[in-house]
Formats: sequence, structure tokens, C-alpha cells
Amino acid sequence: MTKTDEPKNAGPGGEGSKRGGKQDGFSWWKRMQKGEFPWDDKDFQNLAVLGAGVSVGFFYFYFRDPGKEITWKHFVQYYLARGLVDRLEVVNKQFVRVIPAPGMSSEKYVWFNIGSVDTFERNLESAQWELGIEPADQAAVIYTTESDGSVLRSLMSTLLLIGILLCAVRRGPVGARCSGRGGGLFSVGVMTAKILKHRVDVRFADVAGCEEAKLEVMEFVNFLKNPKQYQDLGAKIPKGAMLTGPPGTGKTLLAKATAGEASVPFITVNGSEFLEMFVGVGPARVGDMFAMARKNAPCILFIDEIDAIGRKRGRGHLGGQSEQENMLNQMLVEMDGFNSTTNVVVLAGTNRPDILDPALTRPGRFDRQIYLGPPDIKGRSSIFKVHLRPLRLDKSLRKDALARKLAALTPGFTGADISNVCNEAALIAACHLSAFVQEKHFEQALERVIGGFEKTTQVLQPSEKTIVAYHKAGHAVVGWFLEYTDPLLKVSIIPPGKGLGYAQYLPHEQYLYTQEQLFDRMCIMLGGRVAEQLFFGQVTTGAQDDLRKVIQSAYAQIVQFGMSEKLGQVSFDFPQQGEALVEKPYSEATAQLIDEEVRHLIGSACDCTLKLLTQCWEQVEKVGKRLLEKEVLEKADMVELLGPRPFTEKCTYEEFVEGTGSLEEDTALPEAPKKKGKKGKAKGTPVVDGLAPEDMSKEQVEEHVNRIREELDREREERNYFQLERDKIHTFWEITRRQLEEKKAELRNKDREMEEAEERHQVEIKVYKQKVKHLLYEHQNNLTEMKTEGTVVMKLAQKEHRAQESVLRKDMRTLKVELKEQELANEVVVKNLRLKHTEEITKMRNDFERQVREIEAKYDKKMKVLRDELDLRRKTEIHEVEERKNGQINTLMQRHEEAFTDIKNYYNDITLNNLALINSLKEQMEDMRKKEEHLEREMAEVSMQNRRLIEPLQKAREEMNEMQRKLGKYERDKQILVSTTARLKVTEKELKDLQWEHEVLEQRFIKVQQERDELYQKFTAAIQEVQQKTGFKNLLLERKLQALNAAMEKREVQFNEVLAASNLDPAALTLVSRKLEDVLESKNSTIKDLQYELARVCKAHNDLLRTYEAKLLAFGIPLDNVGFKPLETAVIGQTLGQGPAGLVGTPT
Repeated sequence: MTKTDEPKNAGPGGEGSKRGGKQDGFSWWKRMQKGEFPWDDKDFQNLAVLGAGVSVGFFYFYFRDPGKEITWKHFVQYYLARGLVDRLEVVNKQFVRVIPAPGMSSEKYVWFNIGSVDTFERNLESAQWELGIEPADQAAVIYTTESDGSVLRSLMSTLLLIGILLCAVRRGPVGARCSGRGGGLFSVGVMTAKILKHRVDVRFADVAGCEEAKLEVMEFVNFLKNPKQYQDLGAKIPKGAMLTGPPGTGKTLLAKATAGEASVPFITVNGSEFLEMFVGVGPARVGDMFAMARKNAPCILFIDEIDAIGRKRGRGHLGGQSEQENMLNQMLVEMDGFNSTTNVVVLAGTNRPDILDPALTRPGRFDRQIYLGPPDIKGRSSIFKVHLRPLRLDKSLRKDALARKLAALTPGFTGADISNVCNEAALIAACHLSAFVQEKHFEQALERVIGGFEKTTQVLQPSEKTIVAYHKAGHAVVGWFLEYTDPLLKVSIIPPGKGLGYAQYLPHEQYLYTQEQLFDRMCIMLGGRVAEQLFFGQVTTGAQDDLRKVIQSAYAQIVQFGMSEKLGQVSFDFPQQGEALVEKPYSEATAQLIDEEVRHLIGSACDCTLKLLTQCWEQVEKVGKRLLEKEVLEKADMVELLGPRPFTEKCTYEEFVEGTGSLEEDTALPEAPKKKGKKGKAKGTPVVDGLAPEDMSKEQVEEHVNRIREELDREREERNYFQLERDKIHTFWEITRRQLEEKKAELRNKDREMEEAEERHQVEIKVYKQKVKHLLYEHQNNLTEMKTEGTVVMKLAQKEHRAQESVLRKDMRTLKVELKEQELANEVVVKNLRLKHTEEITKMRNDFERQVREIEAKYDKKMKVLRDELDLRRKTEIHEVEERKNGQINTLMQRHEEAFTDIKNYYNDITLNNLALINSLKEQMEDMRKKEEHLEREMAEVSMQNRRLIEPLQKAREEMNEMQRKLGKYERDKQILVSTTARLKVTEKELKDLQWEHEVLEQRFIKVQQERDELYQKFTAAIQEVQQKTGFKNLLLERKLQALNAAMEKREVQFNEVLAASNLDPAALTLVSRKLEDVLESKNSTIKDLQYELARVCKAHNDLLRTYEAKLLAFGIPLDNVGFKPLETAVIGQTLGQGPAGLVGTPT
């Protein structure tokens, strides 16, 4: 297999585009379109011959007369019987062609199938004989062999396929270029790498977020621009670099930027393009690729996804693996075969450097491994600035401020994710018919990229929606009140993507985590499930993803990070996602300990979360209710509901980059080393498109000119294509503008109709308001009437209720007494029943065991006797029958042998002596017949004896069946025994339940007695206290009254003495006496009032004693057990009436 060089007509875009291949391969088609017939074109001649052959074969096989198929019966009745047959042709021994006589039929010939020639000949001969056709008039039969074209028809598809393949082979590279990847079936060895010369317009300014990688790649750029400076210093140029990192971090873009900065050809190929169906194609393509790189040096060779061919080699692989190893070996040889003057740099990109072969990544092949990780916040800001350039932003937005804000909101995003966010924002703005991309469009794009498209049409049941709301509220509240959690931005219960809710956090970039931080993250993940358990008393399947993350975090802490005290400072490797764990790197005991530690860690996190949510019960309920109302809560809503977060948090770009130097990423690149040499020489070598015309030959210049012309033609075609697309867009915009104007007109008409409808609605509302006012007035009057009636009814009902309450209290007292009596009676009954039940159970158990033993012994004896008898009978009967049969068979055999010998002897005598003995032989034959009849009779007797012997066997079988029925009864008795034992267990269980209830009643009775004793003590203490207080007050009042009476008597005596001593006139004395009488009356009234108050106190004391006595009687405590007799107070001169303590009779 020869290696294919680069075609001469290859354009700047590669080895040859599809358009150029079509022009070269189908030039005759262009000429036919112009109206010319290209007879001199070989491809056209071949196609014409092939088409003529196919058409001739088609017309021959599909438009010839196939004749009419008939049956044998039709042939005999219609053709053969009427004499219409001229001759018969047997074709290929498969069918017969019937040629009618000339002028006898309108059809040329008919035919019918035959099974075989011999059968056909016999049938034809018999048919002609039956019809009476003379041999001279019989139809002639001719045997022929013809080709019906079936073989050719079966081979036509194969021949057509071979012809197409031959055409493809003759066309060679043109057909290869017209086919897909790899150039078709017969050009699998053609190199599929694409070479881009002077068209790499990507620069380092278009690559952001990976400044360290750009610095490392700059050395390759400087080497390609000025390799001699490095060689003069004795430095060896790196042969290659491996670009590794997660997907979307810009590995391919960085390689293109390297080629663009170096202004050299850029050759790119995918690792999967080397894999083909044929063996040896992959290594050949590897060799062709490196030959192309050497030919176009200096250049950059970029192999994307090199892990497709660079996997680790091993033993025991199949054929596909051996082909991959051959490709890897070829690549190792080609890379190691480079020398220091080839000026070819090999770059490779992969996401899995861990599976590459060590021989590929060693120094000397890929000298450097450049890691491109996710950009930090400054890198994301730079990437956003790059992707915001082509967008048409709102004038109020500043690109720098917007890039910083979006960088702070997208931690962990790669360059591809950021590009997707910007594109989504533009798409959303176009969907909303906005003239500019606004900030809200970027926020919606972030939500769509992170959480997915909001499913507003998904129908959730109210109960499910409530569970989701409280689930998300649990997450939010736990994250709000824990220190090491990320700040919350938004909570929503509108389901995005596959979830039922959405919570957006703002995680800060952190590379080291403590155990407390990981523990808080586990708590926030368990917040939703704990909230469900707290508020609904059950858990749902909505926390599946949370539990999976919690388990992953717990296992990582225990197994990988060494954060377990019991397990110690160890770290085990776990398989990544998608890999299988062949063998665990620890023992079963360690695995059990790991599981215990993980379970303990998750339990601790769950307890902590439960404690926190229990303390913040009201906050969770507030957030859940607000979520059900608004469905989406922002951070301001959370601050309103929960208050400010008790911990400091970073949310802005400036806060995140504080203390890290400058606010922007350092994008300054070091200057490239300048070429050494004389200044005149540097100025005197003009360079056009990266090439020096003075160093080029005439053919190279002409080839370069042709390439430039092709590029200009291609650009002209692209310009025309874009002009056509612009016209299409313009027409589409005009159509949409007209449609929008029509829609606006329709909306205006609808607005007018809505306004008219609204006016009519306002008039109707006024009428309805008047009606409602009238109805409200009537309703108010009805309410007042109902209130008055209700108050009267309530008073009557209260009176009835009080009467019923008093009756019920009396009934309760009687019921309590009856209940106590019943409890005592029940205790006695339960004791008696227990004793009786235990006696009956023991008696039944003993009787049942005795009966079971008797039945088992009885049936065992009977079974043994019956079995022995049956065995003996069977043995004796079988022995007798066998002896009889053997004896009869022996006698029969002997008799038959004797008869046979007699017959043989007689036959010999007859044959040897004479024929006179025939009569005696006949007599003997008669005797033999008689003997045979006698033997038959004996056989009948033997059969009768056998039948007689069968009868006892049948009886024995009936007895066996009877025994089996008895055994069945025995089994049923056993089942009854089992059921009785089960019932016994049930009764025992019921007895235990009764005992347990009795114990519970006893405990309740003890508790009631304790409560009664406590009430008794409290009652006695209260009565003593009341008696002491009332007695003390009575004594004080009596002493005051006695002191007042004594003072009054003294005053009267003193007054009489004063009157007697003073010689006043009678008028003055009467005046003084009247005043004194008034004073005495007022004093007497005060004394009466005091006596009245004393009577009221005594009455209250006596009423209190009555109520306590009633309570004592209600509790069943006799008054004699109180320990003292209550004192009853009475006031002389007062009559105490019935009723409350304030109703006292008038003094006598």
C-alpha cells in the first residue's frame, strides 16, 4: 500500500474540498448541462455502455411473451381431446410447452409444470389410450434445454455492484474525496488529516482564562518563529506537549491560537479517524500524517482525543486491541524519529491522561503536560468579556461590570459553559423580540443552563406541591443558619428539568475543606428530608438525589480523606464514575467499620439538622407558606422572612478577589525573542503571507498563485451565499414585520372590544352594587332578629343545661359507686374464672393426652396385625399361584413334546412304510384333537382358579382401603388435636391478656387510691386552714363587739353623770338628748352592720363545710374518717336563710 501524497489541487482548506472533487469527477455532467454531448469522455462512455446493457437485459427479460400457464386437466380436455396439439416440448425437464397446430389457436403457446419426465410420459400415454388416439396421430414429444435468464437475473445485482466498485476504483482519488471520512471503501489508506495553511485566524487574545498555559505554549511559538536562536544556545526543542483537563476548558482552541500566533500551517486530526475495519490502515495513516507534517514543516500537528489510540498496552487483548497497539507503536516510532531540525511541534488533547501509555508521555515524545483546568473568577471574567464582544448589549450595561457579575455567579464553569450561557442569553432575547440583550436575559440563561428549562405546564397535586415547598424550605432554612454553607440566591418550586424544585446557591471557590464544612454541607442536603419528617410525619422519594450526595460525601470523608478516628489516617482509592471495582483494597472487617462510621456520620448530621429545624419550626413554616403563594423566593424575600444571615458572606466580584492582587486577570504575555543578524538582511527579505518569494521556485510561485485564486473564488462564492442569505433574512423580516402589524391591528381591535365590554361591565357592576346593598340591609335586619331570638333561646338552654348538669352530677356519683361495686365484683369473678379456667385446661390437657396415647397405641397394634396378615396372605397366595402356573406349564410342555414326537414318528412311518396307516393316523389325529379339547378345558379350569384366587386379593385390597380410611380418620384426629392445641394457645393468650388487663386495672385502682389519699390530705388541710381563719375572724369580731358594748355602757354612764351634774334648761337637754340619740342610733346601725357581716361570714363558712361534706360523700369518704369534727358558727339574733352567703334574715 503506497502512501498518498497531498493532491495538487488541494485548496487552503485541506487536501481537496468536495466541490473541487465534483468538478473534476463529473466534468461531463457540466458539459451536458451546457448542451454538449461528451462522447470523448471515458466516464461517459462507460456509463453509456453500462446503461445500454442494463436496458437491453431489462427489455429482453421483462417484455418477452411468457405464454399462458394451464393445468394438466385443461390440457387433456381442451387441447389433447380436440386434436389441437402440434407438438409438446419438454423444457429443462421442468415444464412442458404445448405448441398448438397452425391456425387452431390464437395463442402462440401454453405451458404447464410437471413433476418428473417418467410420470409425464405415463400420464400422457394413458390419456391418449383412453381418448382412443391412434399411435400415428399421437402428439410428438421433443426434449429441449433452454436458458430462462434466472441465473442471469440472480447475478444481475452482483454484476451491478461489481461494476459500481470498478468505476469507483477507476476514478481513484476523486472518488475518495467525494466519499465521507476516510475516502470510501477502496481508499481507506488515504490520510484523513486536515491541513489549514494561512487561515488560522485565532490568536492568544481570543483565548482567555488560561494564562499560565499560554505562557507555557509561548515557548513553542517562539521556537517556530525563531528556532535558530535556541539551537545556537544548544537547547533541544520540545517535541510535543500534552494538553489535559476537563471537557470544555479550551484545549483545541489553545492549539489553534498557537498555530495562529506562530503563522505556520496547522494540521489537525481526531484520534478516532485512525480506527478502520481493515487491518494495517491505522498505522499507515499515522505514517502518512507524520510524513505530511515533515513536508509542511515548520507546522503544528494537533491530535485531538489521543486516548483513542494511546491507551495503555497489556496482555490478553483481542484483535482490535492489537490493531490499536500497532497504531501506538507506529506513533511512538514516528515521534522518536524526529530530529532537532524538523521544526514540527506535536500537540495532543485528552480528557483522560491517566489511561495513556507511559511510553507516550515520557520526555522525548510529549515533553510537557499542560493542564487546563476550570478558570478561576478572574479567568471567567476575561472569558465573558471575549464572548460578550459579538453580542448586542443594552446601552445601560457595561461589559466589564456585567462580566464581573456573571463571573461571580458562575463558579466552576468552563469556557464552553460560559459560551453556552452567552448564546442562551442571545436566544432568549430573540425569543422575547428584544432589540438588545439585557441583564435579565443572562439571569434566565444561567437558570436554564444550571437547572434546566422551567416546566410550568407540569401538574402537581396540592399535597405534592406542599411537600415540595416544605422540602425546599428545609434546605433554605438549614443553609441560612449554618456557618459553612453557600449563600442562597433563589428558591423555587417550579420544576426545572427532571427535579420538582430548584435552589440556587452561590458557592465560593475553595480548594481545601475542613470536617466542619463538609458536615454542614451534609446537613443542608438532609434539610429537605428532615423537614418532610417533621411537618408531615413521613418521608417521600423526593430526597433520593440528596441522599446519594450525602452518602458520597460521607464515604469520601471516611475512606479517602482520613477523617475518621476509628479508621485512622488512611486513604483508599475508589473507582471513578463508570468504572468497575474489581477488588476492594481493604478487608471485610475494614469495610464493616467503614459502613459503621458512615452510618454514624450520617446519623449525626441528621440529628443536627433535626435539632436545628425543630428550633426554627416557625421560620420553616413561613418560608413554606410563602413558597406556596409566590412559587419563587429571592434573597430579599428570605431576609424579610428570616432576618439577616448571622454569618458574613461574599457575594460580589470585588469581595471574592479581595486580597488576591489586581481586580483583573494578568493577560500580558512576554515578548518573543528577536532574531539576531544584520539589520540590512532583516529588512531585505520581504515576506508575503508568511512565505519568502525569493526562496521559492517558479512552480511553487505558480502553485501559490493558483491557491490564492482558488481562495478568492471560494471567498466570492461565500460572499454571494451570504448576500443570498441576507436577502432571505430581509424578506423574512419584512414578512414578520407585516405579520406583526396585522397582529398589532388585531390587538387594537381586541383592546377596543375589551374597553366597550369593560364599560358595559361597569354599568352592570353599579346595578349589582345597589342590589347587594339592599340585600345587605335585609340581611342585617334578619341578623338582629336572629340575635334576639338566639339570646332568648340561649338563656333557656343555659337553664336547661344547668338542670341537666345537676342531674348528671348526681348520676355520676351513683355511677361511681356502682362502678366501684362492679370492679370489686369483677375482681372476684375474674379470680374464680381464672381458677376454673386453669382447672378445666389442665383437665382437658390430661384427658386429651391420655386419649391420644390410647388411640395411637390402639391404631399401632391394629396396623401391625393387619400388615402382618396381609404380608402372609400375599406371600402364600403368590407362592401357590406361581407353583400352580409352573406345574401346569410344565405338564403342557411335556404333553406338547410327546404329541410332537408321536406326530413326527407317525409321519416318518407313513413316509417310510406305506400309505395304509393313514386311517390309523386319522384316528390318532382325532385323539389329539380330543386331547387338545381336554387341555383347553383344563386351561379354562386354571383360569377359573385364577379368578377364585383374585377374589381374596380384591378383598385384601378393600381391607387395605379400609385401613387407609382409618388412617385418614387418624390424620383428621391429629389435625383436630393440632387445632385444639392452637385454640389452647389462643385461650392462654386471652388469659394472659385478661391477666394483663387485670394488672392494668389494679394499677389504675392503686393510682386512684393514691389520688384519693392526696385529695383527702389536701381537703383536710384546706378545711383546717378555713376553720382556723374563720374561727380567728369570729373571735376578733366578738371581741370587737364586746368592747363596743362596754364602751357604750361607759359612755352612757358618763353622759348621765354629765347631765345630772349640768344644770341645763329642758330645751337644751332635749336638744342634747336628741343629738345623743342620733349618735346612738348611728352606732347601733354600725353594730347591726357588723353583726350582719359576721352572719354572712358564718353563713359562707357553713356553706363551705356543706360543699366539702358533699365532695367527701362523692369520693366515698365517711365524715368519721376525717379525724376531727368541723365547727359550725352561729350569731345570736340572726336568722340564716337558704341560698348564698349574702342572703341573711333580719335580726330579731
